[in-house]
Amino acid sequence: MTYDFDRTSKTSIKAHADKLLYKALRQVLSDVQIKKIEPKLNKKRKGHFGDIVEKYVFDKEPDNSPEPDFPEAKLELKTTPIKKSSRKGFISKERLVLGMIDYDTIIHDKWKTSAFLKKNAHLLILFYLFEEDISPLDYKFRLIKLLDLLGDLPAADIVQIQKDWETIAAKVTAGKAHELSEGDTFYLGACTKGATAEKSYRSQPNSKVPAKSRAYSLKQNYLNFIVAENKATIEKEHDALISEWVPETIESIVHNKLKGFIGLTTTEIEKKLGRYSASSSKSYYADLARAMLSAKKKKIAEFEKANVTMKTIRLKKSGTPKESMSFPAMDYIGIMNEEWDESTLRDQLSENKFLFLIYKYDEDGSLRFNKYMFWNMPYADLEEHARKVWDEVRTRIAAHRANDLPGIAFNPVCHARPHGRNKHDKAPTPYGTMVKKQSFWLNASYIREQIKKDSLTRHDAVGFHC
Repeated sequence: MTYDFDRTSKTSIKAHADKLLYKALRQVLSDVQIKKIEPKLNKKRKGHFGDIVEKYVFDKEPDNSPEPDFPEAKLELKTTPIKKSSRKGFISKERLVLGMIDYDTIIHDKWKTSAFLKKNAHLLILFYLFEEDISPLDYKFRLIKLLDLLGDLPAADIVQIQKDWETIAAKVTAGKAHELSEGDTFYLGACTKGATAEKSYRSQPNSKVPAKSRAYSLKQNYLNFIVAENKATIEKEHDALISEWVPETIESIVHNKLKGFIGLTTTEIEKKLGRYSASSSKSYYADLARAMLSAKKKKIAEFEKANVTMKTIRLKKSGTPKESMSFPAMDYIGIMNEEWDESTLRDQLSENKFLFLIYKYDEDGSLRFNKYMFWNMPYADLEEHARKVWDEVRTRIAAHRANDLPGIAFNPVCHARPHGRNKHDKAPTPYGTMVKKQSFWLNASYIREQIKKDSLTRHDAVGFHC
């Protein structure tokens, strides 16, 4: 492949990248290059394929420089996998990593002059179709996109990404880099980066506690909206809370939409909305929540992009939730093939943000909208308690005890118990039997404590909680 492009010009570099469109590396590289690459291919090492593209397509040695890959053009090169979905077309396979977070410098940065923007303000993203059983040299590039992070994205998204960056910076400045979680933010995350061994930990300013190395990333769901081929289909399937050109964060728009319903009973809320539906319906509270948010469709674009899950919590008069909170049924076989850092449960708890809509029963039995809160599991609870339950579940399955998983008394944060449609709803185990479907649950008492903590740290002026 010839390298006849201008390294100082974004359009010239993009035109060179376009030569890859609908082709695989095997079709554009020389036989000599292929023979050099093939023996060293490592599908398991993340970033390896991107390094090959950087070196052999753009004649640039991979590095970890804080500068963009093409500094004179102020352009950063990214290579990321997509996969084919029968229903959605192409979707992202994983988050898009945008460089390491330097804990020592971020505490001095301002958004507009930040190291993050210096490196990532202009991105050239090469999307390739990942296929499990073929050589990386045969992956075909399906989309080549030049993205101006501050110019091409909707204004609301830019404001949210800035807010996310500021959230990460504030946590590091407070000496809490060790507590960072992808669930802290909406679109721009702080994902773990590096091995799971001790060498993945590093020092942080303003604290003696070592923190895991982390990188900035655009979340996988957010990337799906960039990858989407048919924007009209997305608009048809999703309602938007915010006009895309209104510079407002998700938290502030949710606050503005919900604050007028605080203190009302469900009957009063329905009257105010001019809608009436059967409270016995299984989807009643989810439908009511969407109506309060002025959403008519089941999917809300901002929540889909940010991996926000709405959960209705009904509190008894004592303040304890009526029930524990469930997650999808576990895969008895799959969980035995996972490592904790890449496990389904950890992903559900660390990458998701929850919007709790909290109702409380009055003395007369009326159910009243008490408050709402955005929540994600604190890092210490995730690593100390959720992991302990996950480990115990694996231990018992390995001992052929999938029908005897740790109950609510085992741990103050979560437990496992049946979650099937009925006693006949079963799933296979690694040891060949069928056992009732079960899932992980957050304990009702734990949810109560999290709601209490939110009330103590509430700051209405910003509108993050209410």
